[in-house]
Amino acid sequence: ARDGLMVALLAARPLRKSNFARSAIGRHLVPLDDGYLLTFERHETKTHRPFEVPVPDRLVAPLTTYLEHIRPMLLGNEVHTRLWVNLNGTPMAPHHLYQRIVRATEELVGVPIPPHAFRHCAATSIAVDDPAHVRIGATLLGHATFTTTERHYNQAQSLEAGRDWQRTLDGLRRSHSRCRQPTRKG
Repeated sequence: ARDGLMVALLAARPLRKSNFARSAIGRHLVPLDDGYLLTFERHETKTHRPFEVPVPDRLVAPLTTYLEHIRPMLLGNEVHTRLWVNLNGTPMAPHHLYQRIVRATEELVGVPIPPHAFRHCAATSIAVDDPAHVRIGATLLGHATFTTTERHYNQAQSLEAGRDWQRTLDGLRRSHSRCRQPTRKG
């Protein structure tokens, strides 16, 4: 559940690995009346600009379940505010988070996807699927300018790769929806 949530959150909000791994509840993950906000101060970002983005509505319930049920079980007797927790209750280090995400994506989609690749996928998917709004990629990735996004992240030249990624995400959503459907006993 934790690893799937990490993958889903990275797919929707592709943060840099260091920000994602070091996210703390109350500081970087801020609860709102109707969801959560991911927020980082200027000294915590690579661009030295503040960054703030809401958690997508479809991830609010799974994140709440993680925070209220799964994370406390993982914590055991440990006490800290880090969002991502190892099985022994300690904060998950960036290299361990990397390993868990690579392993989870390989299990889910058959291909190991490192955390940073989510940033490339997001920029490319926007360029391919919604070219009229391609510049939102810079905002989503927290870049100071669209030039950085275009030069280093947008791989729309590889059109089929972007479309494959979207089909994979759609397939995962459908598969996850089917898994959650109650079965009828006859």
